[in-house]
Amino acid sequence: MAEIELSLDELKTLITQGRQFTLAENFYHNRNIFIGKERVLSIKDVGRMEDKAYGKIKVKEFKDSGVESSLKNEIIQLCIKALKQHRDYKGLPAEKRKRIEQIFLNVLPHHDYVCYRISQIKKASPRIFVHSVNTAIKSLIVDFAMQARHNQGLQNSIQSEEILVASLLRNLGFLKTSKDVIAKKIGDLRLEKNKLFFQIPIFSTEIVEKDRTKHDLSINTIRVMRESFEKSDASGYPEGLEKNQIHPLALLIATCSEFDLLLSGELTQDRRSYMEVIRRLTGLINEFDRNIVNIIAEEFRYMRDSRDDNTSSIQVH
Repeated sequence: MAEIELSLDELKTLITQGRQFTLAENFYHNRNIFIGKERVLSIKDVGRMEDKAYGKIKVKEFKDSGVESSLKNEIIQLCIKALKQHRDYKGLPAEKRKRIEQIFLNVLPHHDYVCYRISQIKKASPRIFVHSVNTAIKSLIVDFAMQARHNQGLQNSIQSEEILVASLLRNLGFLKTSKDVIAKKIGDLRLEKNKLFFQIPIFSTEIVEKDRTKHDLSINTIRVMRESFEKSDASGYPEGLEKNQIHPLALLIATCSEFDLLLSGELTQDRRSYMEVIRRLTGLINEFDRNIVNIIAEEFRYMRDSRDDNTSSIQVH
């Protein structure tokens, strides 16, 4: 949607008439985000800005089904592009690649809301967007392997959808932090114990909960999204849950996210080799799940030969 400029009185009148808007840019007050651009504005929000805004406000009209097909297709194609071109999947067997691609093609066309929100993440930080997509791909690969072992080869399509959606939306809370947080490596945010960073799963859940009229995400999917930052040894966040309290799919996504962060260099100054990453992930086995870590080591062992070369990662612009 194109940006338009409205006075607060004009904005209030249009909202009263049933129109919906989001800010084109985060609204700052005292150098902090006062109202985020991810929020569908209410009359109360306009009132909160009245003594803090000068002149007209840049907004975009938000519609329940307002995701243009071009935007949706762009997001789907970027996800598939990552699957086909990112160095982490260079040696992925063709049949597995095709199955993951089919999940994207089957699920995302029916999730306007997910495409809209992940496009916001892409705009704010292509780096975080790529991490979210890679977490989804890696989580689906591991889940397929686990289901093949325990479901006699049958695949639970609902479970696959929950994994994909939760993985893509789990980092949505970055939009409610700050430019500084978005720009920093996740490893640096962890080391400095950045308070906004550790609020991300709460922020992500708040955004999705406030938008309930605009999506049909299940309570289970939202739970998986929120708990995908927890760890088995209760060292995760936001609640510090123990393994038996964490949804199994959330723990799967958390483990695959850590795997991707280690591979991408988000947690170190330099990109590590595959074997270094696996040794590091194995050293964190008490924080995650031994079975999941073992499956990761088995499913991605092709990286020993295919990844540790000079192939560059996919770029998103």
